[in-house]
Amino acid sequence: MGGPPLLPRLQSARFHFDPRSINRTLRLFNSSLRDLTINSDSAESRTWEGSRWTTADVLLIAASVAPAVEVLNMTFKVPPKGLFPVLPRFANLRVLVVTGWMTPSLHQAIEALEHLELLCVKLYWSRRPEVSMHDLCIRRCRSVKAMVALTMSEPIVQALQATEFPVVERVRLEVWPHSSHATDSLTQVMKSLHKCAPKMRHLALTTRSAFAHGDRPPPRLLTVIVPLLQHSPLETLSITREDNYAFAVPRDDLLSMASAWRNIISLQSRPCTDPQQRRTSIYHCLP
Repeated sequence: MGGPPLLPRLQSARFHFDPRSINRTLRLFNSSLRDLTINSDSAESRTWEGSRWTTADVLLIAASVAPAVEVLNMTFKVPPKGLFPVLPRFANLRVLVVTGWMTPSLHQAIEALEHLELLCVKLYWSRRPEVSMHDLCIRRCRSVKAMVALTMSEPIVQALQATEFPVVERVRLEVWPHSSHATDSLTQVMKSLHKCAPKMRHLALTTRSAFAHGDRPPPRLLTVIVPLLQHSPLETLSITREDNYAFAVPRDDLLSMASAWRNIISLQSRPCTDPQQRRTSIYHCLP
């Protein structure tokens, strides 16, 4: 990489990669790093296109030089390739945040992260044939205790349906209820959580406004979460509505929830009055 680390005691770093200065940037990797952010979708990173460097190349060097990284935050400009078996080289990874794309390679790599406790994914809406998530093999995330999905797009739904979370306890989801098929997709996710996350005790759901997706009436909350009525371990359910969007919750539905969830401690449905609320760090999801 052209010499020893420039800052050998650096423990937290955020990089907006520019291939024109890649060698100098890579020299900031060191064995002391614990928290690493790699962003290849920024103004500085536009020259990635056509470069011989790939995300997998950078991660391979990072895993070799900075093996103690516990928190990895990745943002992709284009669908990443070759992440398996590169990503599992981060043997101490506890927190993984992915913004951009979900691919079969990434889905496979996540399963191999033996110490991962928090998984957060936020995907772009664009559909591209090279990121198809159909016909996935079932993956088992044995150590994940908290999972966050900030865009309930089709790739996430498909990935969740093909993933088992045997020890996950906390789940946070964000969805545009008025978008095409969003309500049906969310119901499918609830089925998957009930089946594949048997120890889930806490669920937080944020509904965001989507004015461009039509004026369909808000769905009944019970219609969306009906698969969870069979999920007896549930202790807390929090619904946050942005821009005064509301699920319909008639009295009979409340009675059905009360009789189904014998262990429920907290049931909240509230508007998002603080614009900073949705920017709260995802790390509060960890127990």
